[in-house]
Parts: sequence; structure tokens; C-alpha cells
Amino acid sequence: MDTERRNEPGPPPGDAPDRPAPRATEETPGDPARGPAAPEAPPPHPPSGPRRRGKRLLIGLLLAAGLAGGAAWYRPALVLMWNSVHTDDAYVAGHVTYVAPRVAGTILKVHVDDNEFVEQGDLLAELDPELYRVAEARAAAAVAVAEAQLVQARSQAKSIVAGIRASFNNLMLTTNNVTEGIAKLKASLATQAKAAAQRSLAEAELRRARNLLQSSSGTQQVVDQREASFQVAAATEVEALEQAHLARAAIGLPSIPPPGQGLGDVPADWANRAPAVRAALAELINVAVKIGADVPPIEEDARTAVENFRRKAPGGDLDAYLNNLADDSPPVRLAKAGVEQASRALDQARLDLRDTKIRAEFSGVIGRRVANPGNRVQAGQGLMTLRSLDDVWIDANFKETQLADLRIGQPVEIHADAYPGRTYRGRVSGFAPGTGAATALLPPENATGNFVKVVQRLPVRIDLVDGNPPDAPLFVGLSVEPRVLIREAPAGPFAGQRLRRPVQEEAGARAAEPSR
Repeated sequence: MDTERRNEPGPPPGDAPDRPAPRATEETPGDPARGPAAPEAPPPHPPSGPRRRGKRLLIGLLLAAGLAGGAAWYRPALVLMWNSVHTDDAYVAGHVTYVAPRVAGTILKVHVDDNEFVEQGDLLAELDPELYRVAEARAAAAVAVAEAQLVQARSQAKSIVAGIRASFNNLMLTTNNVTEGIAKLKASLATQAKAAAQRSLAEAELRRARNLLQSSSGTQQVVDQREASFQVAAATEVEALEQAHLARAAIGLPSIPPPGQGLGDVPADWANRAPAVRAALAELINVAVKIGADVPPIEEDARTAVENFRRKAPGGDLDAYLNNLADDSPPVRLAKAGVEQASRALDQARLDLRDTKIRAEFSGVIGRRVANPGNRVQAGQGLMTLRSLDDVWIDANFKETQLADLRIGQPVEIHADAYPGRTYRGRVSGFAPGTGAATALLPPENATGNFVKVVQRLPVRIDLVDGNPPDAPLFVGLSVEPRVLIREAPAGPFAGQRLRRPVQEEAGARAAEPSR
């Protein structure tokens, strides 16, 4: 039976079964009479016909198509990764403004609430304005008082100027009077000399007439006439002498000259140094000082003082000079300063009244409102916060190993977790001066025995190129993923630099460094 089974024709070469044939050396247990088995024929070779080759070709084509499709699909992502720097440690940042009153008072009304958008100039809250209205009225009254005081000061200054004019005219009149007195003294002395000559002539004629009368050659009538002429001449001489004494007294000289001086001796330039002239000059100086005029020293003579006084008048116009003095006198200046001070106090009162209405300094969103009607607040006390939706930027914390290719001005693509599929355009605008760890309140101490190096991160500021869109605004604190396109050329201010400093200043600083 076994022989027949071995001699059966096998399957064709192409239809060989996949399972292996039993080994020829194995013996069938439980059949000792069979004897040794014949050696098994070698296994057939695997098929290598057209069917097998077509299958392999199909698999190769499918693999090639898959690789080509995968390369085409991932090529943009691979190129983007090669040409950019990316981080997911980035957040939206922005300034926060604490809204506070400029004046103290009681809150009357609050017109906004949290999360409410307001425009610049919108009314946020109101303080009770009554106290500040009273202060404004009081300041306005103070201005009126100061203006009245200015009018009074100008009137007094004009009165002083009139006194200066009177004193100046009195000085000139006194000087002229002394000059005339000196002339009268000289005239009196001339009259006295003439009267003395006439007296001598009348005396001689009287003597001659008496002699003729004694010799019976003359008459008593002639003697009487000659005696009368003599008496008139003597009286005229005495009168002229008295006039000379009076003239000396009128010009401030002693009527009887001291020993060694004659009746007609007058000091040189006495018309400008006489006591009456100096008294008039002192009066002029005393009045002029009241309005701050630049008066001559009292030691000067009258002529010099008058010349100096006139010289200070522009164009010699003394009246214009005195009018200017009146408007610029110390009392008038003091009154003007009082008006200015009162006016500024009125301006401050009006500002305080205006500041009872608290308005938004810019457009933004209200937050953290703690103000309520009836609260008593002080100047500078925070009432709420105001955040601008336009003045926002990205603080991206890049690893120090990523900073080599970053420059100011490089374009940035920004993706926000809050708006999937939305891309924002940005621009690198600056680098922080230190890492977050170095600028922390308690910086780490690395000088320890168990030091472990940790890759540091440096904050990089990224500004939005197109602004913050109102339909998808980036709120402060949102997470974003910026990707800096390092292969594109930087643009804008400080492009290509790491410091926000003009290139010429940087070059100048390097040139100023001492050579080593």
C-alpha cells in the first residue's frame, strides 16, 4: 500500500502544496514490520513565473506611489520647519490702565460695568461736584478782588508819577530861582556901586555949594538942592546894599559874608548846589523811588541829575518814560502777580470741577470694577481697570538654542488656540534684556553642588502687523503659537538687529571703545 502511495503521480510543479512533505527518515510508530523508509524527494522550488513577478511589481508601484504622495503631502510642513523657528510658550500681553479720579469726593454715578467696551471720552463715573462748584465761585471772586487791586495800584502809580513831574518841575524852578537870585545879587551890587558914585558926586557938589554960600557967591537954594541930592544918593546906596544882602539870603548864602569874603562872592556852580536846589532834588528822588525809578544819587548836582534822568527816557521823551514807570512800578507788578495767581487758582478750580467726571482716556474694555455710588474715594484711588484691545503684543519665550537666527523685523505667523484655523501676521520687535529666571524676584542660585543645566528661555516681543481684528480679538493672556520665518528678509525699524538702537549710535559706540 505504501508503495502504491509513493508511486502516485504528484501535483504539477505550479500547483505544489504550500505545506512541507513529511521527512523521509521518520518512521511510523506502531508499524515495525514496515522496515526502513525510502529517502524523501527534495522540496520543489518556489514558483518564479509571470504571476509572481506581477505581484511584486504591483507592490513596488504602490510603495513608490505612497512615498511620493507622502513626500508631496509633508513637503510644505518640512520646508516650513526648516525655514522657521516655532514655540508654544507664548502668550498675548498688553498694558492695563487703572482708572482713578484726579480729585477726592463721593461717587455719584457709575455708568459702566465689567467687560463693557467703551470708546475714548466716554463717561465712566461721576463724583459729587457741589464742593468744587463752591471752590470755583470762590476762586472767581478772588480774581475780581485781585483785578480791583490792580486798578488801585495803577491809580496810585499814576499819582506818584504826577508827584514826580511836580518834583521835577520844582527842581527846575528852584534852580532857575537860584540862578535869578545870583543875577539879582549882581544887579544889587551894581546898583550899590552906582549909588555910591552918585553919593560921592552929590557930597562934592554939596560941599562946593556950601563954600560958595560962605563966600557969598552962592545961594541957600542951591545948597538945599545939593543936600537933597546927596541924601537921595546916600539912601539909594543903602537900599542897594540891603538888596544885595537879601539876594545873598535868597540864594542860600549868609547875608553878611564871612571875614575875607566880599558881598558879591558866590561859590562856583552855586545854582546847582544851593540848599534849596538840593532839597528839591531830594524830594524828586524820594518820590521817584516809590515806583522803582532808577534815580540819580543824591551826591550829584542838580544839572547832572536832570541830565541823567532825561538820558534814561527813550528819545528824550520824559513823559513816555514816566508813563512806562507807572505801569512797571513795584505796586503794579505786585498787583499783576496777584491777578495772575488768582487766575491760576481759578483755572485749578475749574479743572477740579471738570475732573469730577471720570472719562475713558482711550478705547478699551472695563474690568475689575470696584466703584459704587456712595463710595468715598481719594485722588489716585483705583476704581476699575481699562485694557486696550489695540495695544497688544505677543510675549514669546524662545529657547536660547533658537535665538541664533532671530532678528528684529522678521515676519511671524501666529496661531491662537482660541481661533483654530486663523492666522495672524506679526513682526519681531525686540528682545528682553534678560531671561525670565534672571529677572524674577528671586533669581536662581546656580553656584551649588547639585547644579543641573536647564535650557533658558528669553522673552521675545512680537507686534501684530495688521492690528487686533475686532471679529477675532486676541485677549491678554491667551495662548498662541508664533512661528518666525527666519529665511525672509527683516523689514521695518531696527530691521536685522537684536537691539533697538540706531546703527550709527552702535557704530559710534564701537569706535569709541579703546583698542586692545
